Amino acid sequence: MKPELYRDNQKATAIYMDDPAAVKEAELRSCAGMCHSGELNELEGCENLTLEGGEYAVLLFKGPYPDLEHVYPWLYGTWLPQSGREPRDLPCYEYYLNNPDEVPSSELLTEIYLPLKKVQAN
Repeated sequence: MKPELYRDNQKATAIYMDDPAAVKEAELRSCAGMCHSGELNELEGCENLTLEGGEYAVLLFKGPYPDLEHVYPWLYGTWLPQSGREPRDLPCYEYYLNNPDEVPSSELLTEIYLPLKKVQAN
């Protein structure tokens, strides 16, 4: 991330387009960036992405970033089928609520957003 874009009140985010269980590691696609509201002029090597609104399942995870890989199988394999909901054809994203330079890894807070399809009325 370009340092010119960072402001104290912004949080880092990551968007994951592929399932690591289905795509080879070298072919996985993702984006990393900073959340902001309003317009920013694009800097060389950076682009603005808009995260679509709608319904999301939001999971709050506390712990080290490497342990996040254990959350997704539970989210998709246990919670999602039990919820009766279906995922939208959009990528998940993570929103990092605190800074790993300021808190121990065991205290890191990450929100995981899973886009959901609208519930159809009967």
